[in-house]
Amino acid sequence: MKKIALLLILLSLLPNTVAINSYWAGNISLSAPNVVNSGLSTTIGEWDYIPLFDPDPVVPYEPGDAFVYDDTIWIVTGSWFDPDQFLDEFGNVNLSYLKPYGPVQENTIYWRVYNTYYADDIVIHNGYSWVARHGGANAQEPGTSGNGWNRMSNEYFVYNTYAKGDVVLYNGIYYEAKHSGANSVTPGTDIYAWASITNTYNAGTSYANNAYVLYEGLPWKSLVSNNTGHTPVLGSSYWVMALKY
Repeated sequence: MKKIALLLILLSLLPNTVAINSYWAGNISLSAPNVVNSGLSTTIGEWDYIPLFDPDPVVPYEPGDAFVYDDTIWIVTGSWFDPDQFLDEFGNVNLSYLKPYGPVQENTIYWRVYNTYYADDIVIHNGYSWVARHGGANAQEPGTSGNGWNRMSNEYFVYNTYAKGDVVLYNGIYYEAKHSGANSVTPGTDIYAWASITNTYNAGTSYANNAYVLYEGLPWKSLVSNNTGHTPVLGSSYWVMALKY
């Protein structure tokens, strides 16, 4: 079986010539069926050519095989993949055949309702990056109610799930989540859900462990008790940047 996935280079629309599309892919091992956010490793010179061809009903596809149809790369994820069902009678991709945990999925960084996602997979949707909170997040569109996806942004988002100690930015002010589930409360409306971070770092002040300060406009969290005279900086053993993204 030929293992081909990801790291694609599309050569197309050469000036003053007929458009030519060529796909090349490195021999890359996938750590999970979802190739969008899997760990990758490759060596210079190890490349395979993926020809432009329709799914062949004669070919015995196996999980990990790839084929190209209509300028889109598809990855076979199930041994029961049936090329005859992949296209409808008009030669279009049969969307009713595509489904989460199905035998084939589109190789793309963009969210697709029919792709399969696992915890920590990352997709792009409506101009934002999203990370799956758990397996089965494919059943939910990123940015809608529920807890399948977190928007990868430091800005407060009502549908994100926050843990105690998470820090967000809302209306120009940084807030620390006082407990899990604070996402259901708008920052600034309940001091028991969110605490504003307003103290500016002072070299002469002794800070407790887990204390928050602002330094050069960004929030920092103290890592030790009696934290005095240590300027917040990346890589410090006394402070850590209190933002996820």
